[in-house]
Amino acid sequence: MQRGAAARDPAKSFLNHKPGIVAAGGTVGARKGKAGGAMKIRAAVLIFLLSGGCAVTPTAPAVDAAAGPCAVNAGGGAPGDWLIGRWSQPHNSLVIRRQGPALVYEWEREPGVMTERWGEKAPARGEGQVTRIAGCSVEMSGAYVWSTTDAIIGREMIYKLALTESTVLQGEWYGAGYSWLRAFWRKVE
Repeated sequence: MQRGAAARDPAKSFLNHKPGIVAAGGTVGARKGKAGGAMKIRAAVLIFLLSGGCAVTPTAPAVDAAAGPCAVNAGGGAPGDWLIGRWSQPHNSLVIRRQGPALVYEWEREPGVMTERWGEKAPARGEGQVTRIAGCSVEMSGAYVWSTTDAIIGREMIYKLALTESTVLQGEWYGAGYSWLRAFWRKVE
């Protein structure tokens, strides 16, 4: 567990937990004295890259050619239109919208959420995009972008969901707890 400035600075916390990366000196890769030497990168450049300084514009999701009734709405809608809207579960919301050809999501957890596994969870927000649609199944990936607990900012979020009823998405997701959890979302808009 990190203490002091590194624990409060999410960039330093992220850098310090990766093997081979040292925030203070900016050393990445092999240790000094090892074959190939050490590649030096300024911490500011690395932080810039990790913070989305070279963010990729969202792209259209991969769509399975044999996609089925969910992939294209009646009336010739675009693939994934069935996902667009607001989805909800207790103390969480997930909004999926179209951004050009891409489908992007915004996730938010309200304050005061209690879980048996982790106790009280901090409010948080995540963003990402739909990466694959296959029939009535969808995969999405993104990251935490805000929280009152800086340690989770930048951590990966992955969703693997399937439409099981006309307004229900079920499956699993991977988040800040570094484990796969059950997901259940009901469409409200």
